Amino acid sequence: CGRCKKEYDHNIPSNQICRMQHPCEKVITVWNGSKKSYDYCKNCNKTFNLNGFHSWGKRGRDDPFDEGEYCYEDQHVSEVGYDPDDDSTIQRLDEIDYQ
Repeated sequence: CGRCKKEYDHNIPSNQICRMQHPCEKVITVWNGSKKSYDYCKNCNKTFNLNGFHSWGKRGRDDPFDEGEYCYEDQHVSEVGYDPDDDSTIQRLDEIDYQ
């Protein structure tokens, strides 16, 4: 894959997903009171790793959503001819990063 540099078999559907975890240097922990926290990724504007929010099984109106451990999940792209400047997934992350 030109994007993630992993090998994949394009004949196996479950092997075609390209994923990037939230980069540690772009993640901050946000505290909501003394017992609730979540991680926020400045790279993709997603919240994840919620702690203490679902104690009673009800979600509060302003509680964050757990949007998963990946900045992106997309199809792998061929390494041949890959140009990150023409990759809409990478461009979208770059645009978020500079907002």
